[in-house]
Amino acid sequence: MQFSFIFDMDGLILDTEKIARKVWPLVYDFISEQEADDDYLHIVGRSNPAIIAYLSAKYPDQPIEKFNNRIDEEIVKYVSIHGAGIKDGVLPLLDFLDRNHIKKAIATSSQRNVATALLSREGLLHRFDIIVCGNEVMHSKPAPDIFLEAAAKLNTIPSNCYVCEDSYNGIIAAFNGKMIPIMVPDQVPPNDEMRQKAFRIYSKLSDIIPYLIKQYNLHE
Repeated sequence: MQFSFIFDMDGLILDTEKIARKVWPLVYDFISEQEADDDYLHIVGRSNPAIIAYLSAKYPDQPIEKFNNRIDEEIVKYVSIHGAGIKDGVLPLLDFLDRNHIKKAIATSSQRNVATALLSREGLLHRFDIIVCGNEVMHSKPAPDIFLEAAAKLNTIPSNCYVCEDSYNGIIAAFNGKMIPIMVPDQVPPNDEMRQKAFRIYSKLSDIIPYLIKQYNLHE
């Protein structure tokens, strides 16, 4: 048996997207709260360089890179005090994969210092074999680069990688990489494109366990 799991982090493993969504209009206070929220939903799942490029083109007179750094700072500050919260179903699935010796990776659009801080705060850093971050690949989601890099580091062919994501950009990236996209929606519900491109859509990560047991004859 040679398959692996690749996980997004924000909104899938950690409940950080709702924190980012709260912080976003406070930092981007030169536009309306609704417009800031619309921008947030448009860029969710993208790397920092991709976010900066998009917003800089839309608001050329604003110091977007400065604002974007402040978003990261505010999220890390909040999590250091309050924690991010681990999403429902994460720990049962990680335990199940450990019992069955299945390799797993984090592939997050966040930068490594942010990802490390957030995962460490929740005691999850050691639960993954490798971590690949958005600033470590050429193209961000919806390009498949980050997932292909994670698959290579796991020594697993892309078609044998289950990619778990909450965002549209992440599902499209996994689909483009000819992987097996699993969607667990967070801030945005699945649309028709997601229902077409996702292999499965679950309400929480642990819902995939019965399928894996049946498909691969694994131990519960």
